[in-house]
Amino acid sequence: MIVALGLLLLPGHITAQSASTGAIGSKVSVAFFANDEHDRPGSGITQADVAVLDNKRVPQSIVGIGRRTDLPLRLGLLIDTSNSERASGVYQAAVQAASALYDALRLACDERMKNDAVEDSLRVIVVLSDGEDNQSRSSRSDAIASAQRAGVVIFAESTGYSPSRQTARGDRILKDITSETGGLAFLTLSHKEVPRVFATIKDQIDNMQLLSYVPVDPGPADQYHSLELKPASTAKLRLRVPKGYYANLKPGS
Repeated sequence: MIVALGLLLLPGHITAQSASTGAIGSKVSVAFFANDEHDRPGSGITQADVAVLDNKRVPQSIVGIGRRTDLPLRLGLLIDTSNSERASGVYQAAVQAASALYDALRLACDERMKNDAVEDSLRVIVVLSDGEDNQSRSSRSDAIASAQRAGVVIFAESTGYSPSRQTARGDRILKDITSETGGLAFLTLSHKEVPRVFATIKDQIDNMQLLSYVPVDPGPADQYHSLELKPASTAKLRLRVPKGYYANLKPGS
């Protein structure tokens, strides 16, 4: 169903924090987004401004918050060129199809992001798709789990816009994948809106932050942990974070 995958490493100043969403030793690092009450990117966010729950438990301690400017960015692009895209008109065929949506996401996360040698990096995949997939061997939950294991935030632009087509199912799929990983889905787009959406995604990525903390119970390797991130009582923030991650306690992972 999909795609061309390109990976681009954009520089930043490497810090001592790990950017992958998962436990390394006893520390967990999760990418998150913070907007102020006017929905503008929040600046100067500190540990005192946010409260995190890991499996509904307050962590032992918060280690720190890293900024996008302090960390390199690992960026991937998946473009859907399947038969269902021929009626879209939003994107003309510019690449050759490789596989289906869920399979492509799993491959990107498992082979290109999770095993990435650059540990201290934020990881993002931008998906251009109508959200439909009836060819993958993998399921939607498999694709989401792979992204959460690799610490990948997914943004999606829907290519399913057509006055004569029903896109509700595909839109729900894209919203599910992006919300579970901390990203956003941009739906019902005409070709004129694409540049604006790319600009919005760039702004989102530029304002990514990384929260590092020590959980009360890291748990065994590959155990799923639910995540909640809320503003502290005095902070007027709108926060977005992946809904969960998988503990990864193997050295060097």
